[in-house]
Amino acid sequence: MKAVPSAEAKQLAAENLRHARARAGLTRFRLAIKAGCDPSSIQAAERGYAGLATSLRIAATLGLTPEQLFRRKRSNASAA
Repeated sequence: MKAVPSAEAKQLAAENLRHARARAGLTRFRLAIKAGCDPSSIQAAERGYAGLATSLRIAATLGLTPEQLFRRKRSNASAA
């Protein structure tokens, strides 16, 4: 039986992918070429609808480890 990521984990990965792509200065099309997938897969991953393997592939292309993909960002209030 395969483990299914929770809705919260999928949303967290989606947000981290969007931010990483923006930091890299890549369009969805350019990232898709680098990751070897369709641009619609990038869009799906950034919305939390892609499968785990696809999200991990995109993350690796952006230089994110699995841990970074699912890491919750610390808010300014909790960092103080």
